[in-house]
Amino acid sequence: MNCQGGGVSGSLTVNGIAATDSATSNDVTFTGNPRYKLTGGEVYTENSSTSIGSAYTPTSATAYASGPPLPDPYANLPDPPTTGPGVNGTFNDSNIFSDGPGVYTSPVSITSDNAGNPNILPGIYIFENGISFSGNGAVTGNGVMFFIGIPNQYIQPSDAFFNNSGNGNINLTAPTSGLYTGLVIFQSRYDSDVLQIVGNGMSTTYNGVIYAPDAQVNTTGGGTNSTGGIISQSLACGGNGAVTIGSQVATTMTLTSSNSSPTSDQSLTFTAAVSATDGLIPAGSVTFSETPNGSATAVVLCSNKALAANGKATCTTSIMTESGSPYTVTAAYGGNTTFKPQTATLNQYVYTATTTTATALPSSPTTGQQVVFTAAVVPAPDSGTMAWTITYGSSGGSSGSLSCNSTTALSAGSATCTVNAGILQAANSPYTVTAVYSGDTFYATSTGTLNLVVGQSTSSTAAAATPTNNAATDTATVTGNGNGIGPTGSVTFYVCANTTTGCTSTTAGATQVGSATSLSAGQATSGSYPVTSGTSYCFAAYYSGDMNYANSSDTTADQCFTAS
Repeated sequence: MNCQGGGVSGSLTVNGIAATDSATSNDVTFTGNPRYKLTGGEVYTENSSTSIGSAYTPTSATAYASGPPLPDPYANLPDPPTTGPGVNGTFNDSNIFSDGPGVYTSPVSITSDNAGNPNILPGIYIFENGISFSGNGAVTGNGVMFFIGIPNQYIQPSDAFFNNSGNGNINLTAPTSGLYTGLVIFQSRYDSDVLQIVGNGMSTTYNGVIYAPDAQVNTTGGGTNSTGGIISQSLACGGNGAVTIGSQVATTMTLTSSNSSPTSDQSLTFTAAVSATDGLIPAGSVTFSETPNGSATAVVLCSNKALAANGKATCTTSIMTESGSPYTVTAAYGGNTTFKPQTATLNQYVYTATTTTATALPSSPTTGQQVVFTAAVVPAPDSGTMAWTITYGSSGGSSGSLSCNSTTALSAGSATCTVNAGILQAANSPYTVTAVYSGDTFYATSTGTLNLVVGQSTSSTAAAATPTNNAATDTATVTGNGNGIGPTGSVTFYVCANTTTGCTSTTAGATQVGSATSLSAGQATSGSYPVTSGTSYCFAAYYSGDMNYANSSDTTADQCFTAS
């Protein structure tokens, strides 16, 4: 790639990638007056010593780098057929406007000033001895492909060429379907003649790829030339004209917020991520703005924030309040000569902060009691829901979760959760009760947490003695006041002789009857105690209690009897 000239001030813009396949030193050069500049996304060159210097203005955040040569995308493309459908015939004249697609065996010379109908019919044109344009007029061809040379011949005529040296405008658009889609000029692989597009026309457009794999493409001149792409052995540019290769690359952009439910004046960071369809990372800047709900006036949040090397730009603000919610936030990427501009929007809601408080009634329940939990949201919202979670468990103990047996909808900022009787118990205490307010269009979500301690309930013990021959036993029944939660634990029995008024563990002469006996279905029976006929005895029963129930006992005289 050689762009040079003594006093030139032209420019070469490459939209995408400029790749050279040469091991020679400085295979990308800009010589002569330094006003000739290259603008492009990224330059790949096989020679790592190549230096583009100040003449290179990147439009991509991807840094200049040496890289492997890119493969020829048309390497396997065959030369076009000379007969068959779409080929009108073989011509020995320059009447391409009337003859249409076909094979032209003589050199074709077009003076655009004299063209009666400057529109070229769509199709494939084969110019065995080349074609030249001159004059000050305009020529347009939509859906055309020009083949320069003789198809499938290893030796080409020395005068096969494409030459635009006039001051007129040539506008060629490549086919949009078929084998040669996107290819506007195809110079035979065996033709090394320079392909000249050097005219001084104000606007010469080749809307497609110029393919001259064994030749140089020369874009010198004062005109404005643009093409969808150039694949050639070399590129020579110079003069005062402007050459643009490729169209602006399409971009996409996403816009995200650091918080989907912020409250008034809370700090927010918006991130715009710009990417390009060709895989390069665009350079440039992004401007962020916001428009409050009901307003037609946008407010700039951050102006011209430069894209980082990852294609992202951020904007942090804390000026949004619930009064303007929802805001339309817009990120606008300005684009550059390589990359198309792009915008992205999102709706940012801003909410009034809320506080949720959870309470219980009763506030200090005992095992088995019904409890009603109430969650109150301040300030009271107009809508939304309340979600409840009840969990229990501690290190080394059992754990689990419960559900509300009934709930009420949020009303005037309040909702309840009822846990029926016979569920909460001191054995699983404490319980963590969490109430989460969902939020709505105007109010932010909030969470209230309550640590509920459930205490022991009371128990009662009733026992009765059973004498049998020379022995007696005592059976105790323990009842808990926990609405169906049965007591566990054990009962210890004592016996006192020569008394009819009752027995306690501290009565003189009181004897423990065996070891403590575990409850089964709320009952426990003492071991057998030997008795003497005619002697009076009294039993005592002591329930130990458990995590859910306090202890209790029966030391009354109804356990007394006289042995027979």
